[in-house]
Parts: sequence; C-alpha cells; structure tokens
Amino acid sequence: MSRVLLISAVLLSGCVAGRSGVQDSDGNSVRIDASHRWRDGGGGGPNGRRDGSTTDRDGALPGDLDGGWTGWPDGSWTWPDGSRPTSEIFCNDGVDEDGDGVTDCMDPDCDNAPCGAGLFCSDMVCGGCRNEPSETSCGDGADEDCDGLVDCADPDCGGAVCGPGGATCTASGTCPCPSGFTERICGDGNDDDCDGLVDCADADCDGRSCGESGMVCRAGECTCSESIEFCNDRDEDCDGVVDDGCPSDLSFCCPTTLGPFGSAGGFTEACPSGTVLMGMAGRASGSLVAVQPICAELFMTVDLRVPENAYPVFRGSPVLGTMRGGTSGTAFDDRCPGEDVVIGVRAGVTDLGILTGIALQCGTVTVMRTGISWARVITPTVQLPMRGGGISTSTADCEGGVVSGISGSASSGVAGLAFTCSRIDLQTL
Repeated sequence: MSRVLLISAVLLSGCVAGRSGVQDSDGNSVRIDASHRWRDGGGGGPNGRRDGSTTDRDGALPGDLDGGWTGWPDGSWTWPDGSRPTSEIFCNDGVDEDGDGVTDCMDPDCDNAPCGAGLFCSDMVCGGCRNEPSETSCGDGADEDCDGLVDCADPDCGGAVCGPGGATCTASGTCPCPSGFTERICGDGNDDDCDGLVDCADADCDGRSCGESGMVCRAGECTCSESIEFCNDRDEDCDGVVDDGCPSDLSFCCPTTLGPFGSAGGFTEACPSGTVLMGMAGRASGSLVAVQPICAELFMTVDLRVPENAYPVFRGSPVLGTMRGGTSGTAFDDRCPGEDVVIGVRAGVTDLGILTGIALQCGTVTVMRTGISWARVITPTVQLPMRGGGISTSTADCEGGVVSGISGSASSGVAGLAFTCSRIDLQTL
C-alpha cells in the first residue's frame, strides 16, 4: 500500500480546514498561510500578518470566523479539534501560533515578513525600513529611512550610540558591537552586542537557532528543541534525520486461524492482498445457510494539519467475495460501522459440534504514540447480529490482529467455518 498524504479539507464548526487554509460555510477562502482571506472575502488581519495586510474589509479580526480559532494573544491558538496553524501567522504579537517553540521574528516562518508599521523580520529580529526622515536608531538592524544603509553604515549615525555601554559608530561606519543592542547571531562564539554575554548565555537568544539539526537556545545552553522526535517535518532530537521513527504505512503478516467451528475443509475465501474483512453477507434461518465475505483495504493516512501529525486509519471500498452455501432462508448483509473492521467471531455450535450461527466482532484500528514510540492499537467496538442460532457459543478473537479471510464447508447450508487472522505491523520512517 502507498502512504497517503491527507491534505484534504475537514469540516470544522462551519469552516473547512486544510494544511493551506480553510473555507467558511459560504465557500470563501479563509487561509492560514500568507494570503489570509477571511469569510467575507477581505484580506489580511492586524498589522504584522505575514502578507503585510491590515484588517479585512469589514474591519473585523479573525475572531469573527464562526467556529474558527479560539483565543488570541493568550497563546491558545487552536482549532476546535485541538490542532494548530502550521506556521507563524503574526510576526509581532508575542504568540507562538504554530507551537514550534519560537515566536515572531525568531521563527524562520517570519523571514522577511512584516512585523510592524514599515518593519520586517530580518536575521530573527524586527527591523527593516520605516520610511522615517533619517536613521533614528543606530543599533537595531533596521533601515529606518529606507536609503539602503543600516545603522552605523548610514552617515546619519556618525558618532551616535550603537550599542550597550555607550558604544558609538566609528568614522569607518561600524559599531564596536557588531549586532548593536541585540545578540542577533547565537552560535558564532562572539558577544555581538557587547553586553558581556555570548550566544545562548544572552537572553536575546532564548528560543533562537544556535546550530545545525534544529539546535536552539534554551535555559542558557544550545540544545535540542525536544528530547524525542515529533512528527512535524522538523528534527527535534537533532540527529540529522527529520521525523525518524514516525509511522509511514501498515502491513499485514503472520496468518493464524480461528476455528474451525463445525466441519472443516471445503472452500477458501481469502480477502484480496492488502484487504481485511469488514463484514459478511449471506442467508440464514434457524441455521446458517450461506456466507459471502465483504473485504476492504485498510490504510493509514498522514494528517499534516497538526504539529504532532495524526495517523487515522480508514477503510477502502467494499470488495465482495463469492457466496457459498444454499439459497433458502433470509438474506442478511452485516458490515462493521464507520471505519471498523472484523477482529473476532462468536460462533453458535450445537453439542454435537455442528455450526448453526455466526456473529462478527468489530473493532477500531488506530495508530498512536505510546510513550516515545508509535504503535497500532486495536479496540473492540460492536458485535454484529448472530446469524443462525445455536444452543452454546464459542468466542474467539485475533488477539491484536484482524480477520483477513474465511474458509469452510458449504453445500445447501454452511456446515463449518474457520477465519484467518493477520497481524498488523506498523512501518516507520
């Protein structure tokens, strides 16, 4: 099976959300990337959004999206399903919208993005051109008067203070403190702003990149942003590999048999390769007259709308096998609900060992993190109706697997059935 990348939209409280944005119930684009169009078709949001726009055309902020984001600069940028934006949306609000541990201009998402009136993120600080008459601050990394000359390189700054301790611009157009008032480079071993603190030891560098493979400054040291690898297209554990250990696909192996219940031998109806049993059709009266397997592909998707990627497991289209048995009795068609598949059976058997009825046990397959690793989890859900009858019953399940086929003996009725179980293995990157 191929790995499926889920970037399709999902209905969320009146808005349709996807990796690149959302649409409201009217069909207007409401993106969370650089375009930022709201439900009335207006563009942008407050000054500092990555596209440089202001509010939408009705003057509203994104909070007017029915069922959209909850919260504002309190850090609670989440959708109703708990997911967050996939990039930093505002670059001057002090909020880490995408939850990656870096905020505003310190987030690479904000490179060259607006961070205020006439200001742009550059070298992880808010600076750029402010359209002012002259260079008004000579150590902030900004070109206030838009003449292409920054700080001490601008003649306006001749002799002006450009760093801590009264450091002033020299006649050669440089500042004794290369980064002015802020430690802008956090991994060069230099005290760029002349405050006696180097790189990560300087609070200016908190949360900023200080090395390769995702190293950032935390608590005064250059370290990994996380001790474990999350599945979000980043290398949190700093081993040089992105998303290593994250799920990539499902596979099936190691068949075992449940049963037989009743007489063995006869026909075999295995589900096609890559599919599993999702239900069974047939005919029944006081006994089981005929059976027909209903199979479906079971596949995992990767949902990139959330920082720690979700891995839902879905069912494909039904695949019908051959009807085995007689033509009397009443027809039935039993299928597990939702995305469930068959994980066990309950068989009706007489004291003489004759099969008289079958009920299928359904279950949900999920892929989830357990501690620092990922695993597939199978949870029993509903039992489908008993088809046929029987004085006593025998219950069996696949013990961590799913049913992938049936076999048995049938002519004018079904004299016996056995079920094939397959183990689900989780493939990882």
